[in-house]
Amino acid sequence: MSLEYAWTIPAIRELMTGADHVDSHHIEGNVPFRRQLAQAMNWMPGWVRFLYLVRKVLARLMGLEHDDVLSNPRFHEDCFPMTPGEAAGFFQVVDASEESHWIAMGEDKHLAGYICMAVEHLEDGRKRYHCTTIVNYRHWIGSVYFNLIRPFHHLIVRGMLKASVGSGAVAE
Repeated sequence: MSLEYAWTIPAIRELMTGADHVDSHHIEGNVPFRRQLAQAMNWMPGWVRFLYLVRKVLARLMGLEHDDVLSNPRFHEDCFPMTPGEAAGFFQVVDASEESHWIAMGEDKHLAGYICMAVEHLEDGRKRYHCTTIVNYRHWIGSVYFNLIRPFHHLIVRGMLKASVGSGAVAE
């Protein structure tokens, strides 16, 4: 189970403790971790682009920041941001290890959200990639906002994971 694996990584475990929302999904594959990260972060089909446009309107109505996610750079595995403080689209890298995990944070006055990607090396040489989302509400608007987007959030995370390892994979 993904949450059990997330607990094994101290930096992720620390963020999960006391969080308002935590969820985790995983998928198996066999691509290098940096490639998996880049492919996950580059995934943005048309329906997700549309949701980000809706989010922009919603954020403006709620008085929240609304970065133009649609103009974020494309990532390549050779130069994927792994250093704390580096920008990764609208996220900022918090902690990373080439061998085990990548954590980035996006924040606004209403919430702080973390995307935590981890790779578990399995006995048969394959890998299990985990994506754990951690949210801390800073204001009641954060709870309202996140609960509005929550159904789409799960679809997006699963889509990112599927895209990150190639066709035919099923994210859990």
